[in-house]
Amino acid sequence: MPADQLSVAGEAWLTMRDGETGSAFGMLLVDRRLYADAELVFAQLEANGYIIAGWCRAWSAWERGDLAAAEAHMRDYLDADDDSPEASAALGIWQEARGAGGDTETLLRRGADVNHDARGSLGNLLRKAGRLVEAEEVMRVGYDLGEMASHVPLALILHATDRRIEAIMVLREGFEMGDVFCAYNLAALLEEFDLELAAINWYVNAALGGDLKAVELLARREIEPAGQ
Repeated sequence: MPADQLSVAGEAWLTMRDGETGSAFGMLLVDRRLYADAELVFAQLEANGYIIAGWCRAWSAWERGDLAAAEAHMRDYLDADDDSPEASAALGIWQEARGAGGDTETLLRRGADVNHDARGSLGNLLRKAGRLVEAEEVMRVGYDLGEMASHVPLALILHATDRRIEAIMVLREGFEMGDVFCAYNLAALLEEFDLELAAINWYVNAALGGDLKAVELLARREIEPAGQ
């Protein structure tokens, strides 16, 4: 990020002292990992009555790796603005990732139309709960809308219902759309058909695209992806 961008944002905040300039400046500080400075901005926003401070604090905590604080701040923001599907999506995704129950499903359903990852998390939640028909219905909506994030969750549901060939087709489509994580799942499916060489090629595709699970798997098997 250019240094002058931060300076311009800081000047705007000092001049306007409103929610828009404060949140923009604060999140630029977060991007720079200047978390203490960002917190000073967010504290001033909160003191001035801007509820966006809760949203900013949540993402600042998430960037720091403090997931418990991120959830707590996002919950506070939702308490202040319960009409925010974006906040519902973020909190739902975080809760589903750690296997939380409670209102996770409700949050994900509220956020699914504004955050494709929330729809994917909802599909995963329903699949893990054994509600496979509901899970497929949810993910078919995203798939039919062309949402890239729907391909892996839908493929996992198809695999769980013994439709592995269809799952492979869905994963190929997702990879062609640009979802590199489809490659790892496709490789795992191909291994189930004892197609080892084809599977390795897809693990390599995943690794070259930055999938750390694929990188670690190939390292364990002492296979170095071409181009590395």
